[in-house]
Amino acid sequence: MIPKAEEDIPRTERIFCNRSLNFNAIKAIGFDLDYTIACYRLDTFEKLAFHETTKKLVELGYPPEITKWEFDSFFMMRGLVIDKKKGNILKIDRHRYVKIAYHGFRQLTREERKQFYDVENVIIYEEPDFALIDTVFALPEAYLFLKLVDFKENSDKLNHKTFYDFYNDTRSCIDLCHRDGSIKSKVALNPKKFIKSDDLLSPLLVKIKESGLKIFLLTNSLWSYTDIVLGYLLNEKHMDYPHWTDYFHIIITGARKPSFFMSKNPLYEVDRETGLLKNIELLPVINKESKARIFQEGNTKS
Repeated sequence: MIPKAEEDIPRTERIFCNRSLNFNAIKAIGFDLDYTIACYRLDTFEKLAFHETTKKLVELGYPPEITKWEFDSFFMMRGLVIDKKKGNILKIDRHRYVKIAYHGFRQLTREERKQFYDVENVIIYEEPDFALIDTVFALPEAYLFLKLVDFKENSDKLNHKTFYDFYNDTRSCIDLCHRDGSIKSKVALNPKKFIKSDDLLSPLLVKIKESGLKIFLLTNSLWSYTDIVLGYLLNEKHMDYPHWTDYFHIIITGARKPSFFMSKNPLYEVDRETGLLKNIELLPVINKESKARIFQEGNTKS
């Protein structure tokens, strides 16, 4: 019997194909935290991000009524493109043809799409005039961008703001929400509300570690938040690995990606009891007889 949908096949029974990666050459496997090990609930987590961002926008002078807007998690998807100049969101195929476009919540006609995005003219859909919605984190800001465009076009408010302003203000506000704890502090208070529990996560990490490969965590989240989230997901899930840190050889928090890969940020060690940073002695980084060491910041050469 052929399943009606991929969801009908248990994940433990699915077959995945890899054509370019030689697994025999892999010595270590690394994981990010957000949307990799910790999978957030769109209906709660991204809704929280949306509402916290509207509060920040009001502080910038946007109308207070925008805090009453609701986030529709089913309206947006990854792979779309924001046109910052024209205030449009685009669905583009691999030939750079704009198949669908919305201005606010009004779908553009074929004639309008041709006028704006004539295939005879080469348009590079990249920064600075375009932005790709390539992560789940980008969904609330993209939806909020549409809401602001629609609000501007259907009211006499925000006429002093350009579509570029909408994008830049929304981007900076949602970044600030992630940095200042507006979002993560609420997640930490009730992880179950915002994070999906996964019974297959612990067996997966155990299988990797016991295969002899090194396993590490590299996340931009700080130690205090990481400890709460992974404690919820992994603590007491396996008798040989009672604490979540037991699954890893090295843990790097507050990594500041993408700066981690491009700059020479200093590396500190985190005291797991107090969360305080201290100077480090790099060797031995991995000791089979000790618990995983926890670091903050650093870079690819640390």
